[in-house]
Amino acid sequence: MGSERYFHRSYGAVRSAFQDAADFRGAPVRSYEHPMRGPDGEPLVTDVARLGPAGVPRVLFLVTGTHGVEGYCGAGCLTGWLHGDGPGNLPAGVAVVLVNLINPFGAAWLRRVNEDNVDVNRNFVDHDGAYRPNPDYEALHDALLLDDLDARQVEAADRRSASYRREQGEAAYFRAFGGQYSHPRGVLFGGHGPVWSNRLIRALWREHAAQASHAALVDFHSGMGPYGYGMPIAPFRPEDAGYARARTWFGEALVSMYALDKPDAEGDALVGGTMIEAFAAHLPQTVSTAIALEFGTYPFDDCIPAMRADAWLHGFGQPESALGRRIAGDWLEKFFPDDDDWRYMVHWRACQVIDQAVRGLADDGSMGPACHAAARTGETSGRPEQH
Repeated sequence: MGSERYFHRSYGAVRSAFQDAADFRGAPVRSYEHPMRGPDGEPLVTDVARLGPAGVPRVLFLVTGTHGVEGYCGAGCLTGWLHGDGPGNLPAGVAVVLVNLINPFGAAWLRRVNEDNVDVNRNFVDHDGAYRPNPDYEALHDALLLDDLDARQVEAADRRSASYRREQGEAAYFRAFGGQYSHPRGVLFGGHGPVWSNRLIRALWREHAAQASHAALVDFHSGMGPYGYGMPIAPFRPEDAGYARARTWFGEALVSMYALDKPDAEGDALVGGTMIEAFAAHLPQTVSTAIALEFGTYPFDDCIPAMRADAWLHGFGQPESALGRRIAGDWLEKFFPDDDDWRYMVHWRACQVIDQAVRGLADDGSMGPACHAAARTGETSGRPEQH
């Protein structure tokens, strides 16, 4: 059978396929139950499997479902990799921790966000400090969150968005989608505190890699980029040593998140509060390398109506109605195309990138003895990823 057998379009099937694949590899699955329930009253669960013994010095985390509905793509990637040759050829001293559906609420309810309308991949910020303002989102908030989807309101919202994009430029328009902390019911809301998924993944990092000398993370996403292609995105500026290290692992395809589209005047990335940014900071005594692996689906502009419909549905509509199911199904399609060719490309690329990460982690020698000693005692200066 082809790679399509690894990918499924229901929450229950995704979980079962991952569990069966882990069992096939002899990797026990530990399940973490979310406090909420799914649309059919089913438990919402993040499943975690580990390949490799405890105490090894190098640990790779593979995470799916940070943006809930995107987990259907990511889960298929992990399931396919588990059925391939990679797990049977892990180098000595390397463990792989597979975290399936870290945002199970979003996965089950076919949403990118969690139970509190929080975009988990904007939630990894210092919630005790001041949130970064997003005036571009403020300008477009009313065009993205409508209280009615009637044709006149939709057309007016389209005109307003197009006018802002034309007058303020592409960079300003895309900054509007980089995350916001002022409108809890709006799109791309980053939350006002660490959410369940954030707390769980941090606990897993500590449990599995607190004593590791080297750790790596691949966070699986879908929606942006060329159709079927997996783009590796690093949370480093191109001049950072961490970027150079990741470049040796993933090659010329690697992209800096600071170079996506155009940075703002202060040089910040368009997107903030991401998991890959938090990873290195959370393990200050390890050499950490993190990427998001983003699989392209449909053009960004084609996804805006679906985003607006999803926001309306869960703000003002009835998710369990026939219209609600149609909106949810369209949202799923935007991040998980029902196309065997797309799934084949995703499966192939995912296995390639995972194997690159395993090989890079095993071979990494970027830290000399003095730097290793400093890292163990916490005496290094600057960002951990810049060693």
